[in-house]
Amino acid sequence: MSYTLDTAIQRVKFAREAGAIRRLHIHKIIGEYDIAQHTFGALCLLRVLNPLASVNLVWAVLSHDKPERLTGDIPSPAKYHGRWFIAEAYQEHENEILTGSGFVWDKLTEEESYWLKAVDSLEFWLFCLDQAMLGNQTLVKPKRKIERYIQLEIDKWPPVAQAFFNQMKDNPTAWEMCDELG
Repeated sequence: MSYTLDTAIQRVKFAREAGAIRRLHIHKIIGEYDIAQHTFGALCLLRVLNPLASVNLVWAVLSHDKPERLTGDIPSPAKYHGRWFIAEAYQEHENEILTGSGFVWDKLTEEESYWLKAVDSLEFWLFCLDQAMLGNQTLVKPKRKIERYIQLEIDKWPPVAQAFFNQMKDNPTAWEMCDELG
């Protein structure tokens, strides 16, 4: 299969439509949660935790979920743990979509790959914390799953990303609404 968008107009439209793809469609959530919100949150994490990130890493964070414009947000357990799903083929398909839509990025260094995984995972975990703060208990199971994943991967993450997670996990009251002006 080939997927190619030839014009700048098509590529911009594709990116904007990708941002509107709903995340967590299999869970009841309070409010909205789409790729644009997730990407913004991941980019904010990257800026705060790694203010000197390479442009290539920034583009990777910005683009990593763009293929979901065509595939939808397939839950991670289905992608990587389902017997009927071939993760390698899906990855090839995502890469083809990224290339054809003009959003492929240069190969990341090993450290940059871990940064991408860290901010992607942390952003989802923080969304789960937000939902719990609002009283939504339907994401308890996904929160536990992402915490288990983080615990398996965290030793590979850059130290500042590790420290952020550990500080948050050890001090849950730190994740409160920011003060208002005045």
